[in-house]
Amino acid sequence: MKVVDFIVCEDIRTELGSKVSLMGVFDDAIEFALLERLDQPFAMRMAIFSRVRFEEQDTLPNRCLIVASHEATEILRIDGRLDIIDRSQMLRIPVPIPAFPLRGPGRLTFHMRMLRDDVEVGTHTHVVALSVVAAAAADGVIR
Repeated sequence: MKVVDFIVCEDIRTELGSKVSLMGVFDDAIEFALLERLDQPFAMRMAIFSRVRFEEQDTLPNRCLIVASHEATEILRIDGRLDIIDRSQMLRIPVPIPAFPLRGPGRLTFHMRMLRDDVEVGTHTHVVALSVVAAAAADGVIR
């Protein structure tokens, strides 16, 4: 199994003709500009788009489990069924993620596990650094 792409973005849209549009693609670091101090968790909404290629010798998965953690604390778990018909076709996995709480800067780690029933047949880990910067309010004051 080879993960060709693992992209973290703000949103995914499915277009006509089997096209996928990715909105607001993040690099390996995400910077948030907040108007107020971060005393409470804030809701983060994002999406993941992954493409996976399978070789002839690979066992085909029938499940994909994605676990996200923030500073080693699990904050999200998405478990979905896969129906792979043709191993020669690249598998596209678009995953819109519902809003989840973030408590501040740190490491956001996505761990994708491909499973055949309950046996792991492939894995991929992607890490994003989160940072928070002060933003100027409408009155121009940085708080």
